[in-house]
Amino acid sequence: MEKAPHGAFFSCALSREIRKPSYGGTKPRRANVLKRKEASMKRNARFAETRETGCDFGVLGASVAKGGGGSLPRTHAPDPLAVQVLNGLTGAQEVSMGGKASRNGWKISQVERLIELPRRDIQRSCYQGQGGVAILSPKDSSWGRRSYDCEDVAKLFVVKQFKSDGRSLPEAKRMFARCEERGEDCRMLLASCAETLREREDEARRQREIAESLLCALSELRQGRAFETAMGRRAAVRFVRSLGSLAEALAFPADADGGLCRSAATRFSVSEEDLREKGVELLRRAWSSDPASGIAGELWDSGMGPAFSSVAALGRRGLDPASDEALRVASDAVRCLASGDEKASRVLAWLLIDGFLDGPGMELLIDLWLGAGSYDFAREVFWACGATLENG
Repeated sequence: MEKAPHGAFFSCALSREIRKPSYGGTKPRRANVLKRKEASMKRNARFAETRETGCDFGVLGASVAKGGGGSLPRTHAPDPLAVQVLNGLTGAQEVSMGGKASRNGWKISQVERLIELPRRDIQRSCYQGQGGVAILSPKDSSWGRRSYDCEDVAKLFVVKQFKSDGRSLPEAKRMFARCEERGEDCRMLLASCAETLREREDEARRQREIAESLLCALSELRQGRAFETAMGRRAAVRFVRSLGSLAEALAFPADADGGLCRSAATRFSVSEEDLREKGVELLRRAWSSDPASGIAGELWDSGMGPAFSSVAALGRRGLDPASDEALRVASDAVRCLASGDEKASRVLAWLLIDGFLDGPGMELLIDLWLGAGSYDFAREVFWACGATLENG
């Protein structure tokens, strides 16, 4: 038998290697999969046994941290990695290395997401060395990481507002220092920030309403539609929103201004309880209106819309806002909204109209709807009507 030439076996082996799968064969891969499955089944069996015995991981972690307790042997100090794993399993509390459970705070990544302050500014606000301002001193957790509590987050939020206004961190530090000299805490700075943000929000809403009213007006004019009808429907929508504001004032009476009902009761000499009762009746009447016509159909089209049109017509005639005819039209509008002839009911209806006129962007909307100068005249007419209720 003739021998194969030298290198033939190498060529056959090379051709077999080329035909092998790229991952190196099926047997080793299947063995690894089986090993992982076996390890996973053993781990799940241990967790299931722990649940059946009623052992809680929080108690287990605390027991490990203490070095004993229950059936755990008290032989050596707890393994930090094991305690960290148990901390991940317990969502309610953190197991510390010293054996005490501390209330969870926020991590720096969580604070960065909650108040949208960059991480560098947070670190500089805490750092006492060069480049830092040391506005706050958060506590260090058992793992050497800072934990931020509610007061820390409040101070950082004030810092964020100062940065939004173009101020620097040293300026914010001086502001905090002046508050500490006066014996005040960060609540005063928070109240100032809240007031500033509220004013900006009101102005932004006003500008948005003006833009939307002008856009609606130009769209109706370009398309040749009934301009006054479209503006009237937009005013009706704003009137429905004022109903929601009244409901909020009745639901939360103790606001920063002392409550709408409380201040109105003092001004008009009526009972605060009667005002709240009549307000509930008015809102119930509004929300239970005919679905076909809606709230605007019940309260706006039947009374408020025609009343404002009549008031604007009186203004175009040049009448005095406090004239008997103007007051009669305003009083009719108030009675249309009131659920009865009681003074408390009429006062509440007047408060609703007053809140509607004080809405953001209403000056331009009513002038677009009823003509230039209509808002100012209507405002004066209903002020005079309120003075009549106050003296009556």
